[in-house]
Amino acid sequence: MDQASIRVAALDYPAESARLLGLLSRKRSVTLATAAGGSVGARSMCLAMRGETCYFQTDAGMDKTGQVRASSAAALCADALSAEGEARLLEPGPEFEEALELMRRAHAGKAEGFRPFRDLALIAVRLTRIREWSYDPEGPHEVVVDLAAGTAFRRELGPCFGPPEDSRPAARERI
Repeated sequence: MDQASIRVAALDYPAESARLLGLLSRKRSVTLATAAGGSVGARSMCLAMRGETCYFQTDAGMDKTGQVRASSAAALCADALSAEGEARLLEPGPEFEEALELMRRAHAGKAEGFRPFRDLALIAVRLTRIREWSYDPEGPHEVVVDLAAGTAFRRELGPCFGPPEDSRPAARERI
């Protein structure tokens, strides 16, 4: 499918951003990717969210904390959702305590089984874009919500397993 035939349609930003943020906030864990110095790391992490910000807790000595210090670029994914954002380490203070309480509530009953971190670090990722990939009778598509720009759209992706049915040679006619 050539680029000219890909269809893009604007969507209702408030409705789509609320829907995708809601889907993401119901995930107990996601894969968080961070990078620095030419090295990318991805790991499954427990998630807590407030608004457009995701919170993760870890040990301050882990690679991901060094990567966040070196670069704010972060991405996360869970099932058919992916998101991009700007990561930062939280300093001790009110936001740190609020994020820690969010983590405790989001993972009540599970957190008690974790060993305590020697040096607790909390990562906040302010989301800038969320994508949802899907396949329906109209074919594969993505819904993109650009939180930074306040826009949402659906993009048809075209066939993903070869040319559309009507463009294939009629094999049955040759039999």
